[in-house]
Amino acid sequence: MQTIQTIGIIGAGTMGNGIAQACATSGLQVVMVDINEAAVQKGIATVSGSLDRLIKKEKLTATEKDAALARIKGSTSYDDLKGAELVIEAATENEGLKVKILQQLDALLPPAPSWPPTPARSASPSWRPPPSGPTVSLACTSSTRCP
Repeated sequence: MQTIQTIGIIGAGTMGNGIAQACATSGLQVVMVDINEAAVQKGIATVSGSLDRLIKKEKLTATEKDAALARIKGSTSYDDLKGAELVIEAATENEGLKVKILQQLDALLPPAPSWPPTPARSASPSWRPPPSGPTVSLACTSSTRCP
């Protein structure tokens, strides 16, 4: 089984930066991609502020914060996701946007390994990856309508 060392995250909003923080504080490298530099910087600033709160609660040291932030690379380019072993889509809940993102990733990333089936449903039941591409599942969230 392949060891995951780098996580790609699409979306620097609340969910994306929260995932980035969890991964970075766990020692993983993170590439967090969003549509513009301002969104990326806001996401990184949010992570920094959250880590500051953890320092105040004595759950994290300043050194651990600095190390976690150093593991997060912000970007506006999908090309920076090429080295990631796992990419998590955390963009705005918009089906058309999600399909576009997944199609871009399908063209950019190598086929995914076979994963065991999960109970996750696709947020877009009408869209399926091409037979040669990676297997992708999107989990339903409270704001996602699932069949």
